[in-house]
Amino acid sequence: AILMDFFQMPQAFEDIWTAFFGPVKFTSSLTGCWRTATFATYYNVRPSIWPVKQKILFDHVTGYWMRSFRLFIQRKFDVSHRAYNSSSPWLLMLHKRMPAFVTNSRFWEMSPMQFLLRDQSKYPITEQIDVVSTSAGLLSVEGAAFAHQVFLPPTAYLLIMQIPRGQCIPQLWHSSMSQYLQLAAVEWRVCPESINGGRKGETPPSRETIITVLNFLVGASAQARKAKNGWVCILNEAP
Repeated sequence: AILMDFFQMPQAFEDIWTAFFGPVKFTSSLTGCWRTATFATYYNVRPSIWPVKQKILFDHVTGYWMRSFRLFIQRKFDVSHRAYNSSSPWLLMLHKRMPAFVTNSRFWEMSPMQFLLRDQSKYPITEQIDVVSTSAGLLSVEGAAFAHQVFLPPTAYLLIMQIPRGQCIPQLWHSSMSQYLQLAAVEWRVCPESINGGRKGETPPSRETIITVLNFLVGASAQARKAKNGWVCILNEAP
């Protein structure tokens, strides 16, 4: 891992980076040509990964890099051989911004999928990776939980709930990356009035609504998944 000199890394993050990439080095210690990365060459190239006005751009250089990176990191933790299994549970990943209605088991009891409530902070990194690599999909509010998507098998699912952060505007960081990892992702804007920044008059989604969204995710992405292509849809409201 190579970082800019001004970057101050907490010890906990340095331990994780070292586990993934080996010893951390800074740019001041580099010699020779350091613009060539292990997985792709970014010299004079600006990858288009920034979500602009609810549009997700595709960049071929980033696509090659992400798929190579996934293979590298999955091999490092010996999970690259694992394939998608439709009978595996989805992980409902806890997050500090997650509203109470999402973690209520009654909210999911009518779901066509099996969900496993998971607090990754309680497990070592190897156990986190192991459980993600054998799951059929991830569901959480937009945030750090979706950094785990790189350990999912191709054609797995992401349901990203866009909870307001003071305003009801989708943050499309994770689906911008999932398209390169051959995953099917829905960015679902959920903005009940009870949350700061929510839409006036909107109530939390019902159990019937979550079933509709899940069935839409599975059905609408079927053709892309069959071709092992990435697929992304932004839902401002449930279909």
